[in-house]
Amino acid sequence: YSLRAVHPFALDLFVLVWSILLVFRYFDRGERGRDLAFLGLGIGLTLLTRTVLIVSLVPFAILSLRSAGLGRTLARLALLFSIAWALSAPWLIRNYRADGILGYTATAGEILWKGVLPDSEGSNFLKDGRSYTAALSEADRRVLSTMSVREQNRFFLSRYREIARAEPGRVASMFLLKLKNFFWFRALIGNDYGPHAPRLVPLHQRAS
Repeated sequence: YSLRAVHPFALDLFVLVWSILLVFRYFDRGERGRDLAFLGLGIGLTLLTRTVLIVSLVPFAILSLRSAGLGRTLARLALLFSIAWALSAPWLIRNYRADGILGYTATAGEILWKGVLPDSEGSNFLKDGRSYTAALSEADRRVLSTMSVREQNRFFLSRYREIARAEPGRVASMFLLKLKNFFWFRALIGNDYGPHAPRLVPLHQRAS
């Protein structure tokens, strides 16, 4: 509870570091099948926590290519994802039955769309402090209020694809910006937690 109360990124960072430790544990202990299976379970929990944390497998791929070559690395990755998806299966089935979406979240389209909005940091707020929903027109809001969760997801996915096709450079630059914000501070950090939380951020920045 205390981790989630501080910020969900606290849990995300814990899972990211834990996954990377499992990767190095696998290679340090002689690349045993049991450790690979345990890593697969760890990756499954990682995907359930935050799918973008799959980047924890980058060092695995690099080390495996060096020690075992491309063929065995692809086989290992296939096994890892099979175990991870098996662990995730109950949640994926639940999402499909509830919202008709086969995925880890029913709001993937909305997350992708707000992540590339101009005049934003890719978070829940625009740079002027307004919610990212301010980027929607009044007509969009009326239409969205009549849509199912699945239809809303498709709506936002189409908006994201429009931006990606028109400005692919923005997608790349916003990805790098969000990656920086994940490990460091962003200008509007704390806005999600009421008017007093942002005042404490300078103290935390100085302490760190």
